[in-house]
Amino acid sequence: RTLTEGNFPTARVDLRLQLPLRNRAAEANLAAARLQRQQVRARRIQVEQAIEAQVRDALQTVRSARGRLGAATAARSSAQAQYESERRQFEAGTSTVFLVLQRQTALVTAQAREIQAQTDLQNALALLRSATGEALDRWNIRLQTPPTVPSVGAR
Repeated sequence: RTLTEGNFPTARVDLRLQLPLRNRAAEANLAAARLQRQQVRARRIQVEQAIEAQVRDALQTVRSARGRLGAATAARSSAQAQYESERRQFEAGTSTVFLVLQRQTALVTAQAREIQAQTDLQNALALLRSATGEALDRWNIRLQTPPTVPSVGAR
């Protein structure tokens, strides 16, 4: 067979070799997962700080409410003693109805302030229980735990 006859046997051999030097899609997914993990960690830190601040504020509110209750109790006790003293003086004839009623009004006002202080303390304690999660235990409330997610391995 010659060139002049135009009869050429052909053989074709293709060899295709793909070597992925870099898997860019996998690298992009890994980078996105790491970024998401960093964002989750940052968000968790923010939430922890917010919870800590909430608990600190609740503790301060409880301390203040206890102080106000102590002061209100002392004021009510003093108003009670003054009222009883004024009433005894009235019975002895050394005081007037006006002064007795004035002491009685002061006593009622002091009692109202003490009751308000007790209410404020109970509200502050409820806020503290809520902030620390004790409210769930106190009322036997159980939260469902979310399924665990496998962690992404670090490089």
